[in-house]
Amino acid sequence: MNVVTNQKIVKRYQTIGNFSLIGSLVIIGVGFYFLIKSNSMMWGLITMSASFILSQIGIFFGNRFGVHPQMHEQITQSLKGIENKNLLVHYEAVVPHLLVGPSGVWAIIAYPQRGSISYDEKKNRWTQKGVNLFTKLFMQEGLGRPDQEIKSYLKDIDKALKKTFADEEAPKAKAILVFTNPKIEISAENAPVPTLPIKKLKDFIRQQSKHTSLSDEQLTKLKAALPDPNDE
Repeated sequence: MNVVTNQKIVKRYQTIGNFSLIGSLVIIGVGFYFLIKSNSMMWGLITMSASFILSQIGIFFGNRFGVHPQMHEQITQSLKGIENKNLLVHYEAVVPHLLVGPSGVWAIIAYPQRGSISYDEKKNRWTQKGVNLFTKLFMQEGLGRPDQEIKSYLKDIDKALKKTFADEEAPKAKAILVFTNPKIEISAENAPVPTLPIKKLKDFIRQQSKHTSLSDEQLTKLKAALPDPNDE
């Protein structure tokens, strides 16, 4: 497998995460000063609100870029050993993690959340249990709306594919949800897109590669439109 990673983006987001967390601590200190020294409730609320926003930014980027291995590194490691026809692109395409290979064009949508994940067919949504409300709200352990992310990512990829294959029918992009937390529990066989713990990602792609959906000509054309791993 060939891999392309935009290291400038990785360092930038890592810096944003670090400074956001530091900034939130500084601002909350200033807030306590105003609250105690000047007995100013208004300034206390303003600084507390600003501190909360910065801390949430810091946690978001910290979960993805402040830990090692970082999220993109975990995806790369999990796919290590698949055939060289595959190209894995981190932060250099229209979606954060893109895999192009014989099995097709995949948007790998990764989540660091923990808990128990299932799919509710009545609501057409993924649901999460085993995480309390405080942790969801303040530690960003909530799952959010994968269905909306899937729709947005596939729309962006398909738009790019139509430009690349302007003179012929473009292949359709596919999505896969991957959870990187080792404590995750998943029971979502009924979900509209594959929903897997990261340890099962390589086996899944290998199985999909047995049912080739992209020809060598299509793969060559797609890779020509993406960054060259030899330039890394």
